[in-house]
Amino acid sequence: MPIFQLSTNVKIDEAKTKDIILELSKLGAQLTGTPEFIVSVDYTYSKNLSFGGTFDPAFFLNYTAIHFTPERNIEESKVLFKFFGEKLGVDSKRGFIQFQSLRPDYIGFAETTVTEFKRSLQADKASA
Repeated sequence: MPIFQLSTNVKIDEAKTKDIILELSKLGAQLTGTPEFIVSVDYTYSKNLSFGGTFDPAFFLNYTAIHFTPERNIEESKVLFKFFGEKLGVDSKRGFIQFQSLRPDYIGFAETTVTEFKRSLQADKASA
């Protein structure tokens, strides 16, 4: 259930925006080892986003998931900063990633919680 909320002051055309959103969705599934159907990406263009006292290209990513550790955050930071450098042209010193960890029993999905949904997936695999 990774959730990516990206804000950037980098203006890109609509088609490229959609491509970046879909690529980030795939990347989120890879990083977390979860199926892509539970990855959510929200993109916001914010012309007034400043970073370091300037309006040079920058971004802020709020990344919410249930798997974070300090070590994993370092590895995922490397991957995500590289992605934003390639896709948005933003230097790694011009953005922040906020890792927000949630307990799966505090996240609703498919008329239940992520905890119960994962249990039902495991039960389905065991019976198959």
